[in-house]
Amino acid sequence: MPLPGCKLFQDAEYSTWQSKDYKKAIEQLEQGIKMSPVPRAYINKARVHQLMSQPDKALTDCAEGLELFPDNKSLKEMQAELKKKVSTK
Repeated sequence: MPLPGCKLFQDAEYSTWQSKDYKKAIEQLEQGIKMSPVPRAYINKARVHQLMSQPDKALTDCAEGLELFPDNKSLKEMQAELKKKVSTK
């Protein structure tokens, strides 16, 4: 269950992501994950790594999320999508 402060990190991460300060968005997502790991944080972190042209890091984000949430459909789908993109390069 997310901690109450997690919403603050989600809002901050979203506004940073929208301003395209991807490095800061990653830092904020990592802080949020430390406070309260939730599947959405791992998915968003993977998306930001994709935007930074870092597919290997995005795959790592998915794998880390799936270690904690092995049945999460969204993480599984994102991981499969990323594997396809990486294998076609």
